[in-house]
Amino acid sequence: MKHLIFTIFLSFVTLILGISSCVKEDIEKDGDGVVVSLPYQWTTSLSTDDQLIDGSVRNDITYNGNVLLGSQHGEEIKMSMVSSIDGEVLWTWDDLFAQDKDFDFALSWQYGNLLALHSGNRFYTIDLENGNTIIKGFRIYYSLNTMAGIGNRYFIAGNFILNSNGNYIGNVYTGKFTEEEDEILLNPKYSLEYVDGNNITGYTGSATPFIDEGSGDTLLIYDYVDALPDWYGNIFVGLYNCTKSMHVYEKVSLMPKAYSYSSGSPLIYEGRGYFFPAKSITCINLITGERIWSKSFKEGASNSIIVENVLLSNNEDTYLYGIDPATGRELWKEKSSGTSSRMSYLNGVVYFTGGGDGLLHAVDVATGKHIWKLRSPDLDKNSGAWFARRVSVIPGENGKRGKVITSSYLSAFCYEAAR
Repeated sequence: MKHLIFTIFLSFVTLILGISSCVKEDIEKDGDGVVVSLPYQWTTSLSTDDQLIDGSVRNDITYNGNVLLGSQHGEEIKMSMVSSIDGEVLWTWDDLFAQDKDFDFALSWQYGNLLALHSGNRFYTIDLENGNTIIKGFRIYYSLNTMAGIGNRYFIAGNFILNSNGNYIGNVYTGKFTEEEDEILLNPKYSLEYVDGNNITGYTGSATPFIDEGSGDTLLIYDYVDALPDWYGNIFVGLYNCTKSMHVYEKVSLMPKAYSYSSGSPLIYEGRGYFFPAKSITCINLITGERIWSKSFKEGASNSIIVENVLLSNNEDTYLYGIDPATGRELWKEKSSGTSSRMSYLNGVVYFTGGGDGLLHAVDVATGKHIWKLRSPDLDKNSGAWFARRVSVIPGENGKRGKVITSSYLSAFCYEAAR
């Protein structure tokens, strides 16, 4: 009897040790203690024939704990809503006009269950609950630089051909999710004296709305460029009160004689605006337009976010910077990926995928130290199946860790969050 009990106990210990050993083998770290291989919770194929997916959904779009991802079914490019629980594909959408079948959805805005986006020169609205099309492809006559919104109203910085010479100029446009039309909200105060080397005479870089905490009014901060000869331009910023239909200011200098223009929407934080023109970060007082600080880099910003009172900026010089948003002081600097997806934040950690290295990164916000640098498991199937430039986080419940969901150009992967 004693021998039997000992045998059972020994088998139990062996089983436990075997499980522990398996877990240790699955989690691999490099010499700096950074996790480079991690078991995923689930994976789902997004390509029916193992063909690399041509379409891309670059924004972090989630609804009811589900994640919207690009997928491919034979030659048809689609979007698929995937359950974060088990990876089940809940619905797919490809209700595009024929000329828009090759899509790369980098600009969109979500309002509850409604998603507004554009492909080619058409505008769409879909219902994230079921994948039904609300608005199918009303035509737009301008190219989009940025898209943002408040409630069911969106704002677009767009540029169009001004004259028979093919000169371009930009405006700020606005519309509603459920209406098949938009309108020009404002024309920036261009000088129209010159045309640059790209045939631009006036350029609208971004248009970002926010609520003024003091008055409750909806304000819109936007930047634009007066072209100069060759490829230069003077960059200005304006502030428009949408509630009162009047400007607070129209033409405050952001950067004179810049060689490159705005890089995406500014960040809004504690009464300040953060712009990213011409290889720099420039912080202004939103209400006055006054410059607070400016910081230059060797290359331009890829993507930025402000969390835990730290401005994190992935830069094309292959470093991720942690910056004090009030003063511009560098807090830390970490070797990174250069080009990256937008960053997603959860419990003290930012997650992003690198365009330069194709890895899934997890970085501690307080210290700037890497926690993960994960390689796409699909690289074992296809050398082009690195992680695509998008990542979503789903908070955990009842004290459990959340989920980190991203996709390669073949499959979706879900990992337990680092914290």
